[in-house]
Amino acid sequence: MKKIIITLIAILATACALYAQETIDVLYLKNGSIIRGTITEIIPEEHVKIMTADSSIFVYDMDEVLKITKETAQSAKQESPFNKHKGYFGMVKVTFPYFFTGVDIVNGYRFCPQFAIGGGIGLQVVEYSAIGIPLYLHLRSDIIAKRVSPYFALDLGINFIPGFAAPIYLSPQAGVSFNVGKKYRMTAGIDAPFLLFENVISICPGFSLGFCF
Repeated sequence: MKKIIITLIAILATACALYAQETIDVLYLKNGSIIRGTITEIIPEEHVKIMTADSSIFVYDMDEVLKITKETAQSAKQESPFNKHKGYFGMVKVTFPYFFTGVDIVNGYRFCPQFAIGGGIGLQVVEYSAIGIPLYLHLRSDIIAKRVSPYFALDLGINFIPGFAAPIYLSPQAGVSFNVGKKYRMTAGIDAPFLLFENVISICPGFSLGFCF
């Protein structure tokens, strides 16, 4: 299990490094405008065609262009539609699995859209009135830096249930995250928590809604 966690962190860290190295084209126009995107066509002394992040295409005569440069995606993050690039990561999530309801709180750090890591704690009410308190490591990746992005996440830790030896808690998750305003994101997905007792594996798939800040 330790090797799996190390491998996941290495993969997500590599994705961060690749993201930071991504470049975009920048047109500086003589009228003071700055256009960022991907140049799809350029004919010297005639015109340049550029596609912006929202897939709009603009064509400018070369006489209008002051200069053409490139910059990294990280330096252009203010123009990117993904609103939580780097820094503190927090999430409150409600889950509705097959036979219990839970609330989780996660606090951590986002290194880039593709990699966030943190610690989480939850409170679960099981159908037969037992209470579970999972304590876990949270790994998360929003796959693309867009307003709407698929995500994958993994929780790994221990679930404290009175009357039971604390079982290993493993919860893979997948779904969609999307911007809410300029600072927040919502998530909607499917969680499939596993409780690993000595000789029993309990699987509790269900839906989840989260608020990221």
